[in-house]
Amino acid sequence: MMRNCIALLTLPLWFWNTFATAQSEFAPLEKRIIGLQEQIRTAATDDIRRACHDSLRQTVQEAVNSAGCFDYPFDKVKYMAILTSPDEQFRIFNWNVPFEDQTHAYGCFILWKEDEKKGIYNWEELRDHSDDVQYVKNRYLRPDEWFGALYYDIVYVKHRRKPYYMLLGWDGANGLINRKVLEVMEFTRKGIRLGGNVFEHPEERLKRFIFEYAEEVSASLRYFKKDNRFVFDHLSPRTSGMGRNPAFMGPDLTFDAFVLDKNKWTFESDVYVTMGKEGKRKPYVDPRER
Repeated sequence: MMRNCIALLTLPLWFWNTFATAQSEFAPLEKRIIGLQEQIRTAATDDIRRACHDSLRQTVQEAVNSAGCFDYPFDKVKYMAILTSPDEQFRIFNWNVPFEDQTHAYGCFILWKEDEKKGIYNWEELRDHSDDVQYVKNRYLRPDEWFGALYYDIVYVKHRRKPYYMLLGWDGANGLINRKVLEVMEFTRKGIRLGGNVFEHPEERLKRFIFEYAEEVSASLRYFKKDNRFVFDHLSPRTSGMGRNPAFMGPDLTFDAFVLDKNKWTFESDVYVTMGKEGKRKPYVDPRER
């Protein structure tokens, strides 16, 4: 009987020793991340924000380059999107830095399981180059060409050829407009590829979906799992004569969607939305203090 008691106690002791080792290694990194983000929030100048942003990039890189990072919770970090994919194959460490002119810089590291059985992980930094919105909609992008955004949801999509992921994000853009982004991401032999030939739209050829709206309004982009569709606000000009200038566009209380049909996300206009449990979730709000 005593042998059974010893066997039962061995696993918890091993677990807590491993947990304590991870705590001792990552707790200082977590503290540095929190400190740098607080400095970004309270900085008096953009130069200080940029310096803190660079230090934060180095700190997160140190974290994802350390064994055990995938499982460490980082639950004390408030101002960073730390997301795990639904299939638990990768984690995103993602943040934004607001500047005085109301533009934003973004940081993002992706840590994924290269070979889970052997405990091999890999990571990649996404580098923000979101200056050219017009042409980026229909291009595959490398990690160093990333259209920067702050992600708030990950959707895993099964595909006959190879599964991929849809990343839902927000971009503060500038003082006139905000954006919502529906990014496609997949893992290839060469690493991460952004964008995908998965959209069917009557007016555009898309590798990613981006819509822009006035800075002072809110617009939604959500995934409804039950219907397997991405639903987003239909945008209209607030007053006549404004054309399609995004600085004057806002939700008109109707919705459009991308619905999965024969391995393509097909655009549908004026869709009906029922507010079940998914619709009652708190909508994503931009991170800027107002």
